[in-house]
Amino acid sequence: MNITEIQDLLRDSKKSNITLSDIAKAAGTSRGYISKLAAKNTQLAPNKLKMIEEYYSVDFNSLINSKKEECTAIEHIGIKPSCGVGTLVEQEPLVRPILLGNDVLMHYLRCSNPKNVKAFTACGDSMSPLIEDGDVLLVDTGRCDISNSGVYVFCINNEWRAKRFNLKLDGTLEIISDNKKYKKEILTPDTLVEIKVIGRVIKNMSRGL
Repeated sequence: MNITEIQDLLRDSKKSNITLSDIAKAAGTSRGYISKLAAKNTQLAPNKLKMIEEYYSVDFNSLINSKKEECTAIEHIGIKPSCGVGTLVEQEPLVRPILLGNDVLMHYLRCSNPKNVKAFTACGDSMSPLIEDGDVLLVDTGRCDISNSGVYVFCINNEWRAKRFNLKLDGTLEIISDNKKYKKEILTPDTLVEIKVIGRVIKNMSRGL
């Protein structure tokens, strides 16, 4: 375990600003030595780690496990919803995890459930400047009710897209591009097209939504 990891765990556990000098004192060594380890991202010797645990009455393995339980591994789906005409998906997408705190997901982003949140990488410019090509979007798959206007990831004919939805009282759906170069699309209730709503975009991790 390196010094930065030790410092972060102690700060979270003790709710205090643990300095490098504090860590050096607990480990029975000099601040210069600890600073050198921190600069080189070097692991602290097991016997010194044990001394710090005893000094602060903590168990680092327990703290690490507790920290993991407070987070959710968000699946970063290898499909790029198009902010344009659509992304055709013909094979099983690659999935990579992104670790986010449950408190952020529930109270700041107000997701339906942390387990419902997925991440996608947008492509195209039709939602610019709100969403740019390559931006990473957090999508709440538990929020598929399009009666509430917002930006949604959806699928038409196996083509994945990200657009703003506005559902009118007569059932007409406006599919809107924030980039004024692109025309608004109108789907009336009798339009013979099936839309599968994947979820609502709740956060653009690349800039702020």
